[in-house]
Amino acid sequence: DLIDKKHGGILTILDEQCMLGMRCNDRTFVSAVYDKCKSSSDRFQANTKQKAQGKFSIRHYAGIVEYDTAGFMEKNKDEIPMEASELFANSSC
Repeated sequence: DLIDKKHGGILTILDEQCMLGMRCNDRTFVSAVYDKCKSSSDRFQANTKQKAQGKFSIRHYAGIVEYDTAGFMEKNKDEIPMEASELFANSSC
C-alpha cells in the first residue's frame, strides 16, 4: 500500500509531481513523500541524514530497503515522441 496506494502512495505522489511540470523536482517530490508517508505508515522511515540526502527507507517483508530519489522525476516523465505528437496534431478524429 505504501508504494502503490491510489491516494497518497509513493507512485501516486510521483505522478502528481510530474504532472505539475517544471515547478517540481526530486527535492519537491521527496518532500511530498516525507509529508504524506511519515505519519501514514510505520513501515516508512527517514532519519535526518536520509532527509538531507533525499533518501528514505521502507521496511519490506525481507528487510529494510533504502531508496535514493535522485533522478526519480526524470525517470518518470512520460514524454510523447515528437513523431507521435505530430501525428496526433494532424489527425482529424
